[in-house]
Amino acid sequence: MHARRSVLNLSIYLGFVATSWLAFPARAAWLESDQGARPQATRWIPHPTATPYDHYPTPHPTPYHPDTSDRSARAIRDFLAGASLGSSYGWGGLTIVPILASSSAPSPSLTSLESALRRGDLVVREYGGGSVPTVEMENHGSTPVFLLAGEIVLGGKQDRVIREDTVIGAHSVVQVSVYCVEQGRWASSAKAFGAAPHAIADRDLRSKASAGAGQDEIWSHVAKESEARGVRSPTSSYGDVTASPEMSRRLDEYVSRCPRPSPWRGRAVGAVFLSGGEVLGVDLFGDPGLLSSLWPKLVRSYASQAMRDPHGRHLSDSGASGVLAALRAARPTWDGSAGAAPRHRLSIGGYDAWAVTWGERVVHVSALPGYRDIEPPPYDRYPYPVPYYEE
Repeated sequence: MHARRSVLNLSIYLGFVATSWLAFPARAAWLESDQGARPQATRWIPHPTATPYDHYPTPHPTPYHPDTSDRSARAIRDFLAGASLGSSYGWGGLTIVPILASSSAPSPSLTSLESALRRGDLVVREYGGGSVPTVEMENHGSTPVFLLAGEIVLGGKQDRVIREDTVIGAHSVVQVSVYCVEQGRWASSAKAFGAAPHAIADRDLRSKASAGAGQDEIWSHVAKESEARGVRSPTSSYGDVTASPEMSRRLDEYVSRCPRPSPWRGRAVGAVFLSGGEVLGVDLFGDPGLLSSLWPKLVRSYASQAMRDPHGRHLSDSGASGVLAALRAARPTWDGSAGAAPRHRLSIGGYDAWAVTWGERVVHVSALPGYRDIEPPPYDRYPYPVPYYEE
């Protein structure tokens, strides 16, 4: 009787496992145990100078106490302190390590650039009669709009790429810092500014834009990408590179095989992206809806980099724990405004890391490989074929 009951229980268990396996999305190629070290949770240990009376752990090696008057900095610290790594997955050399939040804390409700343009809530126009490094955006809607550094807007007198994370409040107008990614055109387009579906710069271009590189360096990158992808653009437009049939097909395949992280044992708030064991970047969002909306763009941006790496075809998540630990130990330092929102810099060796908040809650935290010899705007020289003037 006992043997028969054991066999019955075993059959039920195996049936449950088989059903769960079939129900699990099979699009992603999940990492096996022999394909790289598993990510470990960031270790929290007492600081070496702590006394027995210190009853709480502090992040090693640099504990700090944010200014109590800077509530945004405290929100960033608390948001990162509650983050942990999930199980890795990936495809085609792109490894994704989900970042999970321990609790579903209230998050700001914002809409993405693409969603706002599609609904007609956001209008993008040339600033004045036309200024290469600036466009004007007006939000007619009642929901703030978040612009991700690296997103591309097409049309106007030139296609542009968003230089830095920006928040446009409800019913407000903001002058947004941009770069030109279409060197051979300075004339009004037949169409108004708009966002092509999932149009975003690759990781390198996004890093350079976020770091404040010179316009000539942006054009040089666009030219190299066009040559590497075998794309001939009559106006040297980066949009023609990303819209080429072969490039679109390959990036679409990455998106289909790398779905958004599932909130296993917590709330999925972002991911660490790697290729060949190298950390390509980190993106975290306070609003899960914003992460869902921007996920295809993020995958395309990092996949463009993974496709270029001939040695990055294997999947490896080593390095993810280190960059998350560095983010958690970094001190948020106020660094101006991102449109209508405060922006903080996070000092991490080898990365340009930023955090944007809205209503004292985290909107976006990013860390991209740092670049040297950058030229912060406003520029002291004219790196453009046309001068700044208003018509």
